[in-house]
Amino acid sequence: MRANGSVPDAYIFRRGATTVAIFECLPLRAESRGLSAMGAYRSLVQEREIHPPYLFPFAVDGGGNLFLVDCRSEDGAVYVWWHDEPEENLLDLRVGIADFWTYLAEA
Repeated sequence: MRANGSVPDAYIFRRGATTVAIFECLPLRAESRGLSAMGAYRSLVQEREIHPPYLFPFAVDGGGNLFLVDCRSEDGAVYVWWHDEPEENLLDLRVGIADFWTYLAEA
């Protein structure tokens, strides 16, 4: 399905007033030059030190914003990292990773 010449986001996370689109889940390692979870982690945490090492990327929206899981939290709290925001660039979705999937709806 195409809309305005492009493919729309496949899933939307909706919880309360928060709505964010999910373009794709990231593969652990990319077979080609595409984005992977390990590549994003290396770039953001190890090389550029943008956010703490306990946040691990697992999905991305259409604009390149990453969904991160907090590996130190008991329920695997989920955040969205807005790469264009210099301040306050982490949005706490206030949901654990297991429950995160239940809030997804097809676009």
